[in-house]
Amino acid sequence: MEPMSPETRRLVVDLASQSLQLRDGDRLLRRYPVSTARNGPGERMDSGCTPRGLLRVRVAIGAGCPVGTV
Repeated sequence: MEPMSPETRRLVVDLASQSLQLRDGDRLLRRYPVSTARNGPGERMDSGCTPRGLLRVRVAIGAGCPVGTV
C-alpha cells in the first residue's frame, strides 16, 4: 500500500452497506465488514444507536494485547 498523507486519510463507516472504508482522499484503499448498532443510527445519549457525523479517534484501546482479547 502506498504511503498516505495524514491530512487526506480517513475511516468511513457506511451504515447502509455495514462496511468500514479506508480512504485516502476520494480513493478507496480497503473495505472491511462491520456490525453497527441494532437500534440504527442516532445521536441521543444512552440510546444504543450508532452516532453519525465526524468523529476523531483519541485512544487505541487494547494496543499491544493478544489477538482475540475482549
